[in-house]
Amino acid sequence: MAVGREVVVVGAGIVGISLAHALATRDIGVTVLDRDAQEPRGSTAYAPGFVGLYNDVPVLTRLGRESAAIYNAADGGFRRSGGLELATSDAGVAEVERRVEAARAAGLRAELLTAADIPSSVAAFVDTGLVLTAGHFVDDGSADVRALTRVLRRRRSLAARGCCVIAKSRVSISEDRVRSW
Repeated sequence: MAVGREVVVVGAGIVGISLAHALATRDIGVTVLDRDAQEPRGSTAYAPGFVGLYNDVPVLTRLGRESAAIYNAADGGFRRSGGLELATSDAGVAEVERRVEAARAAGLRAELLTAADIPSSVAAFVDTGLVLTAGHFVDDGSADVRALTRVLRRRRSLAARGCCVIAKSRVSISEDRVRSW
């Protein structure tokens, strides 16, 4: 099958289909190849669904932000629940404080919490007596990755922008060429 496209994405899981969406919205021709048109298989099928926005590597912080924006706009499968990092040692306190400050410097909402501020839902399974401080990353979220992937795969905007998803594909890559059959 010969398909002329600017970009070929192998895999229509949460990362592949989100990448295709981001490229298509920039008017870049995308073909997505996947072995299954229905349920995500691969790593998406087993992903826990936590979406943390801050990373020490700036490009990964940008990826986290843009991913959360795409998931949030998908109208289903994503909830900004916030994320917590708990410190139980002096070294852990220093690291959590550093990460909260770095997240703020990157323009993200983050704050330090005391053990008393930890939500009761967390205190139900964590011994808060051991917690010295916690970092609360407000805009982090959780995704039902299977549901979210299905929603993103069905988006009409992808097809309208020329994104083509080809299911039941086998792929071979050699010498900068992608072949699908």
